[in-house]
Amino acid sequence: YSVSENPSTASRTGTMTIAGKTFTLNEAGLSCSYAISPAGQTFDPNGGSGSLTVTALSGCAWNSLSNVSWISIASGGTGSGNGSINFSVGTNAGSVSRTGTVTVGGKAFVVTQNGAPQYTLSVTKNGTGTGSVTSAPAGNTFVSGTGVTLTAAPNAGSTFPGWSGACTGTSPNCSVTMNNNLSATATFNLKTYTITANADANGTISPSGTITVNYGTAQGFAVIPNAGYQVADVKVIGVSIGAGRS
Repeated sequence: YSVSENPSTASRTGTMTIAGKTFTLNEAGLSCSYAISPAGQTFDPNGGSGSLTVTALSGCAWNSLSNVSWISIASGGTGSGNGSINFSVGTNAGSVSRTGTVTVGGKAFVVTQNGAPQYTLSVTKNGTGTGSVTSAPAGNTFVSGTGVTLTAAPNAGSTFPGWSGACTGTSPNCSVTMNNNLSATATFNLKTYTITANADANGTISPSGTITVNYGTAQGFAVIPNAGYQVADVKVIGVSIGAGRS
């Protein structure tokens, strides 16, 4: 006699009757095996959704399991025989790529997600004055899409006339979004003051007229009487400092 292949996973029993006698034959069922398609999928940093199909014999039960929190099973957590699994991948906010798996019937579906690109924010200062520029968050390299606020603060004796480059305007605060490499320049200038110097008709003062002087800078003057005259008095902001010549 011959026994045909059992297409099911369930065992089965048959008999043959010979001269009134029963011959019983037991045939085991097929062992369950599983196949998945495709073998994996790659995602960008924004994540998304995906699916895979499961091929198995009727009656072969299976379940799906993610080994990382950023891969979520949307449907197809359990099944029997042929089926499908739908899943979602979260956003990768880091700069390093990562890998996770969805395991079904001992088969691993590999999910690879690329890291977000990083960009550099370059900050420079120029001008005749001094000051500081702070960044929130701190640093100069940021993951794509990061919002960064720069704050310019002039030192005593300096002014902040404004930004150039990625930042514009005269507000000390500037916000940028890091979607590419950026550079910003903060200008700090020294405060300036004016001194108005003059003498009467019988002498001169040098320099004379309106003189512009930077903050913290000393300015000297020479007081020169005409022939036959002498310095009688020198006043600064209306206050006499004596009859000096300088």
